[in-house]
Amino acid sequence: KPEITITSPGGEHKAGDEITYIIEITEENPYDINEDKIVVTGGTIGNIDTSTPGKIIVNVIVGDGNGEIIFKAEEGLIKDNAGNESETKSDNSVIADNTAPVINGATINNGATTTTEVGVTVQIDATNADWMFVTNDDKSLADVMGLPEGPNGWVPFADETLHELTQGDGEKTIYVWAKDEAGNIVGPEQRTIVLSALKIGNEND
Repeated sequence: KPEITITSPGGEHKAGDEITYIIEITEENPYDINEDKIVVTGGTIGNIDTSTPGKIIVNVIVGDGNGEIIFKAEEGLIKDNAGNESETKSDNSVIADNTAPVINGATINNGATTTTEVGVTVQIDATNADWMFVTNDDKSLADVMGLPEGPNGWVPFADETLHELTQGDGEKTIYVWAKDEAGNIVGPEQRTIVLSALKIGNEND
């Protein structure tokens, strides 16, 4: 019988993401391919490319549910000249995740209302967050979606992070965003603190 193997992209993905599976075929040409034997649960097939000998490239669009995406090459996907058919193979290593993280709360300097320092500590309580973005700017969802993962964008989530306020006395607002591995985003959670450069003296002054 012809043998096939499935290579999947793995990982977590959200609705609308395009992912690629590769089916490799051990049988040498000529053989017949029955594309109707490729079935996906939890997503839809966008395109099937059979132009490369020994390989089928399948583009899948992730659906709007949650859980495993089942990619199946059913029995008879490949038939050789002798009439032998490939057996069923499946893959469930891709997870559809369309549930955004939850920001349960955020504080600046443990809930302080004023500070004399530009540098503050932001505490964040979030569920299912893998990345975070803390900023002084009121950005839109479209803005933060396009940010890179790195020092100037999304950084690995932590319960607290050091942050620098904008210069100048007055009320300062910090905006907190959170993102999971699939790319679902929640935010912004905003908190304010008053910056005053006036240093408070001791009781004997």
